[in-house]
Amino acid sequence: MRYQWIQRHRDTFPVAAMCRVLAVSDSGYYGWLRRKPSPRAKRTQAIRQQVREVFEQSQGIYGSRKIVEMLEKRDQLESACRNTVAKAMKHLGLRSCVAKAFKPTTTQADPTKTPASNVLDQDFQAHRPDQKWVTDITYLPTAQGPGKWIYLAVVLDLFSRKIVGWAIDTSLATGLVTQALRQAVESRRPGPGLIHHSDRGCQYTSDRYRSILRGLGVTVSMSRKGCCYDNAVCGGSSGRWS
Repeated sequence: MRYQWIQRHRDTFPVAAMCRVLAVSDSGYYGWLRRKPSPRAKRTQAIRQQVREVFEQSQGIYGSRKIVEMLEKRDQLESACRNTVAKAMKHLGLRSCVAKAFKPTTTQADPTKTPASNVLDQDFQAHRPDQKWVTDITYLPTAQGPGKWIYLAVVLDLFSRKIVGWAIDTSLATGLVTQALRQAVESRRPGPGLIHHSDRGCQYTSDRYRSILRGLGVTVSMSRKGCCYDNAVCGGSSGRWS
């Protein structure tokens, strides 16, 4: 390792000075230079060279997985796994410039609010319209570029499995879900006995939203903590709304 370091920096510092600082002899260093590299060292060097070429051709986009795929297509590096390529990239100081896509979180609980019990209890069958409503929020990308989102809130009738109310906004504030609920109420005019089910998001546990439901005489139901199946039928995060 010390001889390799000297070799890499020989154009920057005098060889004699580096040997003295690293406590190796000049003769030992030059003897190392004259020795032929081992098969393992040759393979390591070949891997690094090929990895650098593919990385530069991708303009710094590819990570280790994609580089392995490209090398396999070229019939190169047949015995090199992703871990070997990753080590080569680390040695060469190569790192993909592509960051993981950011996805906003639509469900943020308010610890100061007490959620309702799970009245629905994953019983997603309804025998008549406006007997059970489920609601959720999702996010949608816009043409304005990465990080620019709009939010969609919907109310779904479990009898018809159709959206009966929806709203779009650039904000996740309570007004988003309130607008969707009001649209559903105005279009359907539900009678007594309606169950309204949601997750524990702060929009749904807010005083404003709960007050509207209370005024309508609606039975409030909320998913259990950390159980995505309790509201899976709405499928907002999976983009299954129709």
